Amino acid sequence: TRSVSAFLLNRSTDLDLGDLLNSDRRMSEVFNMATNRSCAVVLLFHILRQFLIDISQSCNVVVASVTGNESRVVGEEYDTSDILATYNYDYTLHEFLKVAFEKDDRINFIDGNFAEKVVNIAGSNVLMTHGTSFTKDIEKSVQQTFGRYSANGIVLDYLFCGHLHSARIGDMYARTGSLCGGNSYSEGALNLASRASELIGKI
Repeated sequence: TRSVSAFLLNRSTDLDLGDLLNSDRRMSEVFNMATNRSCAVVLLFHILRQFLIDISQSCNVVVASVTGNESRVVGEEYDTSDILATYNYDYTLHEFLKVAFEKDDRINFIDGNFAEKVVNIAGSNVLMTHGTSFTKDIEKSVQQTFGRYSANGIVLDYLFCGHLHSARIGDMYARTGSLCGGNSYSEGALNLASRASELIGKI
């Protein structure tokens, strides 16, 4: 599971940045699976539901999500079109949780674009994106993304992404790790060492 929780006074904002499930496209991933991905969605739904119940005991919760490439339902292609961004287990989990809490006033869900989403946290515009295009020069990519939004009249204060299974916290962006830690792709192909981790902080 890959998410960021920013605890703000009496409100918690849970940002899901995609890749809640590993893919099953590579043989190494298939051999390391504890169960199939349909069963994993059901298990993860119960885990995330309990997580939100626990947080909501002490504060109101806002949940916002984008989807990741690992959780796409089928195929190699992943892009930012609405039809492909929502053809994704991350989207399915967001919608299941939204239905589960539709009568709970303490937990609210932000809909909209599931490829990129701007949320306002404590007066700051924060961009949520999975970060699939940030694999090489991430600092340059973040600045270019800020510029793209600025050209459309939206000033960003910070950016959250995921994708690389390796956590990093910087001045202009933060990248979440993964609760399952690194995998053979992040360690072997990307040469990134990582541990099971989560980012929790104040903005």
